[in-house]
This record gives sequence, structure tokens and C-alpha cells, in this order.
Amino acid sequence: MLPGVAGVAAAATNLVVELGEMDNLKKRVDKLLEDFGGSTGGPKKIGEDWLEKEGLGGPGFHEADFLFGSYAVVREQLLKFSKVLELQMESMKLAIHATQAGYQSIDDDIKAKMKRLNAEIAHMQAPDPRDEGTGTKGMGGRSDQPLPDQKPTGGSTDDTGGF
Repeated sequence: MLPGVAGVAAAATNLVVELGEMDNLKKRVDKLLEDFGGSTGGPKKIGEDWLEKEGLGGPGFHEADFLFGSYAVVREQLLKFSKVLELQMESMKLAIHATQAGYQSIDDDIKAKMKRLNAEIAHMQAPDPRDEGTGTKGMGGRSDQPLPDQKPTGGSTDDTGGF
């Protein structure tokens, strides 16, 4: 066998193995997507049964207001995370299909769906301009609740640092 032919044969064998691995990966992603969609962490169920503000305390209880503001930020981010995860898994499923069929071979509606999913993911992960200057940079969320008034918890109140 000629050296060039042997190289092509080896590459073809590797390609068949890689396609088989892609099939296995696609099946695993399909199963993950199905399981996630029906789980309590899925985007359809994660928004159910949340704590109401009144459950933390009545009017004038500023610490409860602050706690609920923080809770609302976490809740919003969990909902967003769940939706982004679902979109990313769907996008991965389509990307695996595209690698198997070849991007040029897939239907225009699949290409459009891939572009839509990627745009939606990018939009959901874009920084919120309302976060500028709020101290929430990098946390992906914000709270409109002011911090509760800080009062000394004991010790010295002079400038000696408690000494």
C-alpha cells in the first residue's frame, strides 16, 4: 500500500469512530434534555412555589425587605440559568446534528433555529445595564432593596480600632 493511501485509510477509520462517538454524544444530550425538561429544575417547573414577601415579615421590618430583595435576585437568576441551560442543550443537539450532516447539508430552518438559539442565549447572558454602579458586577443580578442600616454591634466606637 502506498504511504498516502495508508494515511487516507487511517483518517477514514478515525472519521468513522468520531461519527460513532458523535452519535453516542447526541443520544446522551437528547436524554439530558428530556430529563432536564421534566425535572423540578427545568424551566417549566422551577418557577413554581416561591416564597412570598409577606412570609418574611410585615411592614417596617427592613431586614426582611432586604432579605426578600436578595431572595428575588437569586430566584431571577435561577430562572434565567434554567432557561439558558435548556437553550444551550438544545443548541448542542443541533450542533451535533450539523457536524454529522455537514452544515451546508442541513435545512435552512435548522440553520435559522441555531442562529435564533445563539442570539437568545447571548441576549440572556448580556450584562444588565441597570447593574452599573450597584456593586453586583459579576453576580449577574441586582437588588433594588437598600442595605439595612448598619449599627455597631458592640465594642469601642472611637478611632482606636477597639484597643
